[in-house]
Amino acid sequence: MHNTLPAQHTIVLIGKESTGKSALAAALTGQCPTSTNIQGSTIACDRYPAGDNLLIDTPGILFRADTATTRTALAQLHTHDTIVLLVKATHIDNDLADLLPLVAGKQGVVVITFWDKVMASELTQQVLDRWEQTTQVRFIPVDARHLIWEQRQQILGALQTP
Repeated sequence: MHNTLPAQHTIVLIGKESTGKSALAAALTGQCPTSTNIQGSTIACDRYPAGDNLLIDTPGILFRADTATTRTALAQLHTHDTIVLLVKATHIDNDLADLLPLVAGKQGVVVITFWDKVMASELTQQVLDRWEQTTQVRFIPVDARHLIWEQRQQILGALQTP
């Protein structure tokens, strides 16, 4: 008889720097980020147990430089298939244009952070609807620093179904 642990489902948080990945990881798991530098940016991958899931918070992707932290984040992206892609509401079109090609063929959800920084209007909802229709991926707008229970459930629920 083999004593094996139940398989853990790994979810990778990926996005550009300062998009709220660590704040979202903390909000989803109730744990504080551990590997930050002076500016508050993640400098290594942090792992958070979240029920049957393992959440990996990655450093931000920098396209203007080939940094060790960007390589670390991309390595996690290539190793795992379930992704939470974080993009800022204030940079949604540019961030999606840069990042969507990196997550092609992966399962996951797009979380729009800093939703509180844009005027929630019919126009912003139309932008989200257009992106959801184009990508066939669920988009969930949040303020990651103040995640409400329903948003947490939406994110975790969206990750359970391909």
